[in-house]
Amino acid sequence: MNLKIGFSGTNGWLANHVIKSLGSKSISIIDFDKITRKLTDRPNEQGIDKLDWFFHFGSKTNIEKSFVDPFTTYRNNLIGTLNAIEIAKISQAKLLYLSSYIYGDPKYQPIDEDHIVRPNNPYMSSKWIAEQICTDICQQQDISLTVFRLFNVYGPGLKRGRLISDLLHNILNNEDLLVYDSSPIRDYLYIKDFVNLIFCLLDSEKSPVGVFNVGSGKSYSNLEVAQAIQTFSPLLQINILLKPRKNDISSCIVDNKKLINHFNWIPKYDLFEGLEHSINAMGMGNLIKNY
Repeated sequence: MNLKIGFSGTNGWLANHVIKSLGSKSISIIDFDKITRKLTDRPNEQGIDKLDWFFHFGSKTNIEKSFVDPFTTYRNNLIGTLNAIEIAKISQAKLLYLSSYIYGDPKYQPIDEDHIVRPNNPYMSSKWIAEQICTDICQQQDISLTVFRLFNVYGPGLKRGRLISDLLHNILNNEDLLVYDSSPIRDYLYIKDFVNLIFCLLDSEKSPVGVFNVGSGKSYSNLEVAQAIQTFSPLLQINILLKPRKNDISSCIVDNKKLINHFNWIPKYDLFEGLEHSINAMGMGNLIKNY
């Protein structure tokens, strides 16, 4: 591929994995993170060359912090998105907006893209408002827009504060596996499957325009995830703390048929394979084999 792709959120875990993979294909990556983060100055047309794509990955993603300080979450996520759209316009690029789960407490499952949107925390709401801003402006300005609504992507290097990353940290430190709430059910997609989706997006002969739920299509409870990780370290105990997260969703199962049909993409890694790859990539393979 001979492509030039602009990026925001380049310091983030997800963008870092994607950028490394794209770089291996000799795709040119241009870092716009500092520009999209500016909350006062608009992007300057000078110095912005033509791009094939602009990938807007940058956002504040911490749900708990969004309750404590919603102002920072909204300000960063909305203005950052406006800057990303303007860069896409200036550079004549297609825009990929990385959204999130925004459906709130689901009315039916599996959840397709037509499900009613009902955000139940400031972070989720900021992503939904940013989506609407993208849709309105991109229609007005004739910018090609693709929206990926990510459910849960995991893999090595993911910072703490997420179920799988916290459990892997427990293994690394030979600690009991701590689960704050055993019952919530989530869809989990391994990072390499997400990277493969990005390549399918870039290779797609169909128009990429549209909104797509991104997930594996298989869901597990928090307890089932902990039990899966425990198989790699069976001497560790699972410790359930009974501390549910505020406004947490009890269950969300993704309908990813639209994504699969449009991009001819199929997830290759099940939960156990993704966890094993993560453990080995984090240098814990020998540690686990000793049990």
